[in-house]
Amino acid sequence: MTTKSEVKDPNLLAKVNPTAAPMVLARPAFLDARPVEGVEEMSKYITYPRLKIIQKMAARETLDKFDIGSLVLMPDGVVVAPIGKDARGRSNLEGAPLRFIPIAFFEQWCTWGDIKDRSKGSPILDSTTDPNHPIAIKARNKDTREEIRGTGDDQKKIRHVEHLNFLVKIHHDGNPADGQLAMMSFARGSHRDGRNLAKLIKMRRTSPFYCIFEMKTKFIERDGNDWYVPNIDNPSEGSAWVEDQATADQMKEMHESAMTLIKSNRINVVHDDEEAGSGQNEVELEAS
Repeated sequence: MTTKSEVKDPNLLAKVNPTAAPMVLARPAFLDARPVEGVEEMSKYITYPRLKIIQKMAARETLDKFDIGSLVLMPDGVVVAPIGKDARGRSNLEGAPLRFIPIAFFEQWCTWGDIKDRSKGSPILDSTTDPNHPIAIKARNKDTREEIRGTGDDQKKIRHVEHLNFLVKIHHDGNPADGQLAMMSFARGSHRDGRNLAKLIKMRRTSPFYCIFEMKTKFIERDGNDWYVPNIDNPSEGSAWVEDQATADQMKEMHESAMTLIKSNRINVVHDDEEAGSGQNEVELEAS
């Protein structure tokens, strides 16, 4: 886990390589007294690993590596919440729990390109964190969320989508990613799961970075389709709060550092094209 000496640095979140495996963050003691140099420009491009639920519609290479319904830290490929299988080799209806602390939250609005063009590059045509931007305004209106551009064979359907992004710290003793920062992003069908997390946070009546929550993947069926969703609740065991004053101080410092990055648009949230396979699955926590 991150030490207090590291967290006290106001630029902590810019200096730690957020896509490195957790064990790499165990910095040798002899480096503690040395100044951190050469990262100023790098700090403009912060991309944290994301939590992703593996779905049955995932690419074959993904399904060869991970079980359907498991929760994986990507692009690291670390399984942070495995899922068991029944006697017939099918994934169970619920995955193992993962405990986490919400560090920071921000909204993002993205314009997704036509699904037919997903193989040509990034599925995101444009994005903003400005609630007054035209993309945000269109995404909040059910009548303008989808647009048809072009005519005939060149006709494209694009979507303006609101994403609820939570930067979280995995806080789970014994987990291979314990102490790692990761992004949870909720949109479209899972937007309500993001709203549910926000509701749980508000019910605590304190800052979110002092609170511990738990997530499990859960199998659901709807309209002839089935997939796994993030089921977020208060912890089923253990404390629902950070354990002591020192940890609370660390989480507050981490929050302040994260908000500095967010307000300066220095956090990049990666959305890949496999998220856009269908309406209910267009979200990092719902598709892989």
